[in-house]
Amino acid sequence: MDFAAWWLALGAALALAAAPARAAQPGMLPFSSEERALPNGLAVVVVPYESAGLVAVATIVRAGSRLEPAGSPAGLAHAVEHMAYRGGQRYDAAAYARLMQSLGAETAAETADDWTGYFVTAPAAGLERVLEAEADRLTAMAFTATDFRLEAAAIQGEFRRDAADPGSAARALLRGLAFPLGGYGHDPIGRAADVAALPQAYDAALAFYRQWYRPDHATVIVVGDVEPARAAALVERAFGGWSGSAPAFEPPVEGPQSAPRGAVKRDWPVATQPVVLVAWRAPGLAGADPAAAAEFAALDVAVELLFGPVSPLARELAVERREAESIAVELPVRRDPYLAVVELRGAAGRSPGGPDADLLRSAVRQAALAGTLAPADAARVEAVRSRRRALFRRQLESGEGVARALAPYTALPGGLASLARYEEALAAVTPEAVQAAAARWLVDAGVIEVIVERGAATP
Repeated sequence: MDFAAWWLALGAALALAAAPARAAQPGMLPFSSEERALPNGLAVVVVPYESAGLVAVATIVRAGSRLEPAGSPAGLAHAVEHMAYRGGQRYDAAAYARLMQSLGAETAAETADDWTGYFVTAPAAGLERVLEAEADRLTAMAFTATDFRLEAAAIQGEFRRDAADPGSAARALLRGLAFPLGGYGHDPIGRAADVAALPQAYDAALAFYRQWYRPDHATVIVVGDVEPARAAALVERAFGGWSGSAPAFEPPVEGPQSAPRGAVKRDWPVATQPVVLVAWRAPGLAGADPAAAAEFAALDVAVELLFGPVSPLARELAVERREAESIAVELPVRRDPYLAVVELRGAAGRSPGGPDADLLRSAVRQAALAGTLAPADAARVEAVRSRRRALFRRQLESGEGVARALAPYTALPGGLASLARYEEALAAVTPEAVQAAAARWLVDAGVIEVIVERGAATP
């Protein structure tokens, strides 16, 4: 079986994927969960999870790159994430590393548009010590200008690695085109000029940390072999002294796009398979608004039906015509309006500078138009609904997986209620709603296209 056929078969298999056998209740999250707020405003989510004596702790701070101020280098949120590993007041970098090693713990961190997350998986018996160390380094972060300059050099290396991928370059270009005012207009790591200026951004990074790392702007998620009341009590003991409130924030309002933008093309310096991005403005998932959840869910189904791995478009381009090696579609959970994106990689062996990239983007536009002309097939809508649930549940195969799956929803207004509203909206999506969402969002007037390939040149 060649790659394209294997890839489509995998997509079909995922549509039928079963939920984990440990499911205790129906729904996308098949486990009981408890959510509460501490007196200082910190949200606590506890998910009892059969995990062979392990526990995952995730501290999610709503301090993603979306909040970075105009006039400062982009990438401050990501830089603060790096500085968290320099330790706090009680545990410096070496002491923190020793503690995690003594517990046999695994640590990770991630900076996203809306949030920054810190993840630790350790034996459940070490939960109190893990929480103590996490509270110290995140609520009392201590880093000097010298520390910051050293870490900035490491971030520059990370940026160079990412910039060597034409797909990353295409997505960075797309963000800048779609969000010129800022907010979501750059990857969390920042743009080239921002990363170059980062060593001099110590004061800005420290100000960002002090402004946004506040208890009413964060959630601690505990998943694993724990008793909820005890776990919540341990979180309060560790984080209860955290004080302060994050300020209100109004994102920059991007003007409406009333006409299609000609495809922006970037020449890649070496031979590469063409990368084609076709994107449309899309609604955010405002957690407290059922109408927004309904709109988001309907468009989510529409983009999966029209462009996903088991769509007619994918079958035509990847299997029948062999023009595309892969097709990926995403409508990510975001707090503010974002993008629905179709990403295509041209098939290997096509001649550089040939017409393939333009043919691919044209095929995507035609598929979008077809979705606006008639209601979707009811059986296919139900298949997409099942696949969405299955893909969410596939993330829940570990305690950290559960925490990561919940993280984007904790960054929305209403916390985990956002996930419930999305699930309710998904269950209520009709073929007519799918058509209406396509007609509202997937239109030529709102399209943004990017092509990265060898020999590309914007007319």
